[in-house]
This record gives sequence, structure tokens and C-alpha cells, in this order.
Amino acid sequence: RGDVAGLQSELSGAPSTDAVIAALRRLPTGSRVVEVGCARGALGSLAILLGHDYVGLDISESAVGAAVAHFGPHFRADPMGALEPGTFDLVYHTGTVGCVPDPVLFTTGALALLAPGGRLVFNAPNVASAQATGALWDFGTPPPDLVTLFPVEFWHTRFASRADVVVDAVAAVPRYAARMWLRQRLGLPADRAAAVALAQSGSVDKGLERLVSQLARLLVGVPGVAQMIPALPHPYGILIEMRRP
Repeated sequence: RGDVAGLQSELSGAPSTDAVIAALRRLPTGSRVVEVGCARGALGSLAILLGHDYVGLDISESAVGAAVAHFGPHFRADPMGALEPGTFDLVYHTGTVGCVPDPVLFTTGALALLAPGGRLVFNAPNVASAQATGALWDFGTPPPDLVTLFPVEFWHTRFASRADVVVDAVAAVPRYAARMWLRQRLGLPADRAAAVALAQSGSVDKGLERLVSQLARLLVGVPGVAQMIPALPHPYGILIEMRRP
């Protein structure tokens, strides 16, 4: 319907998508934009509606087909290397860099697409979240979907010589922190894969997971109790912006 504000409201809420939305809104109309891992085109639809020259890439041909059907021929099942390097104003991806076999090579390829002054915006899974919860992997994204967790300083260490790098670590929402705190108090595993295995084996009542979520929702509204719950880093809350000089 051409409702930019309504679409933005529908897409916003997660730190990663909010960062991408802000980057898209800063660009002048007609800017060249690439999304890597576009899925079915939801976030890309905002770039299209804002009037940018947008290309969405994904390895899933079925997802690309659905995106084309909904939003037009802006999407391809192509690798980044198929695009012309040094010509794009913004490259972005969300929830992707933890799932690629070589994150450094992947990020180097994304930077190569940028024109001078262009920006790469993305988020990454935070190893500090896994450490804080006692989980081996990011809670909610166990293997094989997630293959790499990153410390916050990783991005400066690896890429400061190639780009101007800004990194921000976002705290988890209070309800997530409350849920993890309850799991620890009840002796439940923080790792979701382990929790699912216990539930399937009958060692843990399947309703207990639902109860923990409901209790967490109640706890964050109680001032005295809420202050006892330690803050946690967001599982996918490392936000990175790299600018090509």
C-alpha cells in the first residue's frame, strides 16, 4: 500500500533490524543496496519502498522465488561474488555471519562490494551471552544453524585496517534475562538443544518450559524482583558498522 511508516513499524523491534532500518533511512533515494541472506524479502521490501536500487541475495531458491512473487525482480540466488565490486552504498545482513563457514572471508567479500564511503551493517552472535548462561551455543540457535560465536573485540581486531569499524554490544531484553535466571535457579540447562532433549526423553515436563516463560513475563513487572535479575548480553546483540574509507 506504499505505507513506509506502517511497514517500518511492522519490521522493527529487534536490534539488528532497527540498525538496518536506520541505515536505510539515512541513504538518499536511489542508493545502491545489497542484502545478503534476504530470505523471503521482508526487510528488503522496505528498501524497495524507500526507492533504493536494491538487490537481495539468498542461497535458497524457494525463498528467492517467494520474494520475487511478493516484491518484484529484485532478488537472486547468486553469491556475493556475482555482483560488481566497489559500487554499493550499503550492504547489510542480519543473523547471517554466525552461519557461514568462513566469517572473515565472508565479511571481506561484503566490504569489497562497497563504494568509497559505503557502509556494511550487520549483527553477530555474542559469545559473552553463551558464557553468561552456561550454554555452549547461543540459546535458541543451536548447531547446525549457528557455527561461530564472536567476542565483541573480534571485529576491531580483524577489520580496523580495512575499514572504519564501530561496534556496539546490546543488552538482552529483561524478559530474556529473567527466563535465563529462572532456568539457572531451577537447575534447567541453558542450552536449548539440551533442554529439548530432556523434554523428549521425559526427564523434564514439557510444560515446564512454558511455565518458565510465563513466570519470566510476570517477574519483569515486579520492581523488587526485577532488580535482582542480572543483566545479560543479547544473544545476537553485537551490532557492527564498517565504513569503507
